[in-house]
Amino acid sequence: MGAAIGAAVLLMGFGIHQARYTQRAGWVYGVAAFGGLLGLYVRRVWLGLAPVQVWDTVALIGAAYA
Repeated sequence: MGAAIGAAVLLMGFGIHQARYTQRAGWVYGVAAFGGLLGLYVRRVWLGLAPVQVWDTVALIGAAYA
């Protein structure tokens, strides 16, 4: 699991680099969507099929703000 998350973080870093230097909206939205999916994956691995909690709402608000 650590290798998968590490690879995803590197991929997000590359996407952030591309978004910063190309100024294309597609990179920004792509990185945001990929980060959200990565967060869902990590939550699923750590908590399983747990019900939605307050921290899930905090994460969504933080992602929307970013």
